[in-house]
Amino acid sequence: RSRGLGDVYKRQLMNSRLRWIAAQFTRRLWFRAGLFGIVAIVAALVSAFAPPFLPEGMATAVGAEAVEDILGILASSMLVVVTFSLGTMVSAFSAASSNATPRVSKILIQDPTSQNALATFIGAFIFSLIGIIALSSKTYGENGRFILFVITIFVVFTILTTFFKWIDYLSHLGRLGDVLDKVERTAVRSLQAR
Repeated sequence: RSRGLGDVYKRQLMNSRLRWIAAQFTRRLWFRAGLFGIVAIVAALVSAFAPPFLPEGMATAVGAEAVEDILGILASSMLVVVTFSLGTMVSAFSAASSNATPRVSKILIQDPTSQNALATFIGAFIFSLIGIIALSSKTYGENGRFILFVITIFVVFTILTTFFKWIDYLSHLGRLGDVLDKVERTAVRSLQAR
């Protein structure tokens, strides 16, 4: 009987350890950006190989030929937004480290709001590049352009929503009150898990 309890304890310990490793892995900035990038690539490729189920002339009626211009604007602007956001985050991490404690930087780096914003912007940049490359190589037919146009409109909507949230979030990122709130929440979660 005690041997069976020992096996159960070992399995629980192993599951707990695997969950901890998965949590550490998924909290990395590159992980979320990579996921968004993969989704962006899949979306661009789905448009290229979409079956011809749309009515003839729909793409020209909607104005889907403008998709290349929109993707060009997205690619150039997302690169600027990512660079600006990373610079702002580094400044906030530096300010938080000097105002509070250097350990706070790890909590700020793992912040899901920052990671989601950067991942969205990087994913949109990758989507734009893949779309531009596919359009330049004449991969898309008329229906493919229309589907790419619809997905691009969705990406633009996602970017705008994320951007407005991100601007609001940046207004208090790295300030002492915000840093202390994050440290407190992290400590409470750790104590509750214990």
